Amino acid sequence: MALIYLDLSRFKEVNDTLGHAAGDTLLKEVALRLRNTIRGHDALARLGGDEFALLATHLSTSFHDAKERVTVLATRLLDNICRDMPLDNNVINVTSSMGIYLFNDDQTPIADMLHKADMAQYYSKKNHRKWMFWSPRLHEDQSQRDTIESGLRRALDKGELYLEYQPQYSSGGEATSLEALLRWTTPDGRDISPATFIPVAENSGLILNISEWVLEQACEQLRVWRNQPQLEKMQISINISPRQLKRADFLQTVERIVVQSGVDPQQLIFEVPEIVLADNLVDTQRKLQALKAMKIKIALDNFGTGMASLTGLRQLAIDEVKIDRSFVFQMAQNEEFLLTIRGIVAMCQALGISIVAEGVENSQQFTTLSDMGCNRFQGWLFSRSLAPEKLGSVLRQKWL
Repeated sequence: MALIYLDLSRFKEVNDTLGHAAGDTLLKEVALRLRNTIRGHDALARLGGDEFALLATHLSTSFHDAKERVTVLATRLLDNICRDMPLDNNVINVTSSMGIYLFNDDQTPIADMLHKADMAQYYSKKNHRKWMFWSPRLHEDQSQRDTIESGLRRALDKGELYLEYQPQYSSGGEATSLEALLRWTTPDGRDISPATFIPVAENSGLILNISEWVLEQACEQLRVWRNQPQLEKMQISINISPRQLKRADFLQTVERIVVQSGVDPQQLIFEVPEIVLADNLVDTQRKLQALKAMKIKIALDNFGTGMASLTGLRQLAIDEVKIDRSFVFQMAQNEEFLLTIRGIVAMCQALGISIVAEGVENSQQFTTLSDMGCNRFQGWLFSRSLAPEKLGSVLRQKWL
């Protein structure tokens, strides 16, 4: 048998834009399509929200044959879900990610079986796959995620998280701003990479408390630097997560922290990832405009990775973009990446948007990007991220 766990894309978008009645209609239509695809002895249920579960029985006594048959079934299910759906004078297209737990005479609790299918669904979405089968490897990955999540909860309470700052330099070689970067060192001295713990924090919801703490710490650092030459006018870039930006009280939280700290909001730059352009653009636009009204600058991070457009930049009134490091890293070897950077620079210059190149690691990259018209530069060529007490001597020196 196979337990299939699936959820829908765009359900929240339909609810938000067309109303809950349209969302209910969408769910009914999806359920009908699923019902018409499965066999009479299979079972189908809506678990809640936009999540469905399907139990496919009597597949085969052979694991290989059963896997082939459930793969055919999953393909049919997705094909039917993805067909255009007329909805309130609109044509909606939804997709789904699926997790499949294939089993024979499993005596474990039903909740554990559902968890395995759910886990496979999570990884299918994460890896942009149509579906994934549960395997012990996924279990190991989930165990690692659970360990990181519990460690993060402790880290925030026990002061294991801290900020380092990486300088950004002008084309003239002067440090003009810093990016606040989150770091985590465990009690036994292990440094956990942000690439490992940030996705866990984002998916678990811990990113909300962590992000608020980061903003508080950065504002406190600006306050400490207020009377220190070379640092008193420094701007700090702070990464804002998509989940943080979606919070209803996001603007109130930012205003409270900035007011309580007494810092000049013009010294803050909020970096939002390019992916925010793909989800609820109207709400994002409203919040970013409110931040600009507070005098906080807005930067679009990871620019060039596929989501942003000229229209999006205009609608969001972005102050600066950060060219993704993947383009900078390979621009000498890949002509298409070089042309992409030239296109980004030309577009931003036409809109009066400042351009930051990150991931600059050698002089050739710096010279090329400077000649193109990039305004600021960040990378190991200039400096790694540093603890606040180590910044003074670095920032007093011009790079060139």
